[in-house]
Order: sequence, then structure tokens, then C-alpha cells
Amino acid sequence: MAAHMADSRRIGIAFSGGASPSEIVDCVRLAESLGYESAWVAEGHGGDQFAVLAACAAQTSRILLGTSITSVFVRTAPTIAMAALTVDDCHAAVSFWASDLVTKCRSKASTGCPMPSH
Repeated sequence: MAAHMADSRRIGIAFSGGASPSEIVDCVRLAESLGYESAWVAEGHGGDQFAVLAACAAQTSRILLGTSITSVFVRTAPTIAMAALTVDDCHAAVSFWASDLVTKCRSKASTGCPMPSH
């Protein structure tokens, strides 16, 4: 039972500030070599998150890559999609993308997007 529990653990690493883009790439390479499952880069860490993720993608093959927050206040949805697809094209593993789209939709005045009804 204990062996099964150890195998089901998922460990990731996230960056939201402090490290430079090249330091993030080095950390993600190290995390992959240590068996980490995923690496997440937030918007506003001092570099473009998609450029940093593309650099990580070029240097890794198994670790899952993703955005922890992607603001649609500073990028349009098509721009986010193009950036995400570019990173996906550079990387063998599946990538995950997150967005604050719900927050943006709640700000109807800035988008014209109606608030989703649940």
C-alpha cells in the first residue's frame, strides 16, 4: 500500500517572481531530472511567460509545462492561443494552460462578454 501511495504523488514547481528567465529554465531542467511532474510560470515574473516556457520546452522532454496565470487584460485570446500552441509545438510532453478568462468576462464593460450563468 505504501509503495502505491508513493507512486501516486504528484510534485510540481511554480514560479511567480524572483528568478530570472534563465534561472527558471535551469530550475525546470533540474526539476525534470529529479522527477517532478510539472512546472508552472506565472505572468509578470520579470519576463514573458510564454517565451520562458518555450525556452523550458526546448530544454526538456517529459516535465509538463503550464501557465499558472495568464492575464487576458494584457493579451487577446488569439494571442494567448498562438503563444500556447508555439510552446506546445516545441515540447514533447503535454502542456497545460490557465487563464483569468472568467475574471475578464465579469468585466463586461471592457470586453462586451456576458457573465457566464451557472
